[in-house]
Amino acid sequence: MARGNAEQERWAVQHAQLHPGARALVVGHGPGIGITLAADAVQPSGHVTGVDPSATMREMAAARFTEHITAGRVLLRDGTAERTES
Repeated sequence: MARGNAEQERWAVQHAQLHPGARALVVGHGPGIGITLAADAVQPSGHVTGVDPSATMREMAAARFTEHITAGRVLLRDGTAERTES
């Protein structure tokens, strides 16, 4: 999944025009490629929240960017496009 969607994730983050200090919401983040790219784009003072209904995908994403989570730049939550709050 990460390899298959990587190019689409890069395209989406590039076109989102994120900048340092921005706040972003990534819906259906899967294994986390887009979250990593978004977090890199908004650092050092920005923040990215990722929502995904799959616990497996949230776990994979968390393993991919532990550094961003520890630094407080990324928060992962259970959610869908229709319901982004827990």
